Amino acid sequence: TMTPTVSGLKRSLRCSASALWSAGDDDDFSLNGPTACTMIWFGRLQDATASTLLAKYDNTTGSVALEYLWTLDDSDKMRVRFYSKNLVGTYIGRSYNTALTADQNTWKCYTCTYDGGTASSGVKLWRDTVQIDDTDQVGGVYTGPNNTTAVMGGYCRTVDGSVVNPCKGDVALVMFIKGEVWTSAQIARVCLLLNNVAATGVGQA
Repeated sequence: TMTPTVSGLKRSLRCSASALWSAGDDDDFSLNGPTACTMIWFGRLQDATASTLLAKYDNTTGSVALEYLWTLDDSDKMRVRFYSKNLVGTYIGRSYNTALTADQNTWKCYTCTYDGGTASSGVKLWRDTVQIDDTDQVGGVYTGPNNTTAVMGGYCRTVDGSVVNPCKGDVALVMFIKGEVWTSAQIARVCLLLNNVAATGVGQA
């Protein structure tokens, strides 16, 4: 669990193209060994367009390291992909074919679960307490998750090493729970707690 706070959840990081957050590389953030996981992001996006929630994704030529990419795309639609073989075109995942533009400037709890398998049906997306994924993301022949040295953070890197799709907004909490696929009841409890905290006011670190 990572939380960029000073006092509980009373502080958040304001992220942008010039203010990136990352946690370095660690096997605790990779899907080696236990390959299932639950990822939770709690924050307030200022701009949902092409905004990365959580990623270990470096597509720099000569040092490609691709594990997962959880983002809102150019149309403000959420998707997550888990990569295999360090190939951009080899992945499984799920997406939500509805723009989340209305979530901008509102505290939201997003959750992604992955059962560690090789089918997109094992991936789910949640918006607060509601499961929202409705479309498979499939590319190539996915044989299992990757383990690389890419940093985990709120951005990814393109072929020339440039940062792209940075998180744009306030990030109060990020959780990566390795080896567990949380149930809807577990997700609901955490999201309700976080939204109750947000209702009391969250400042900036």
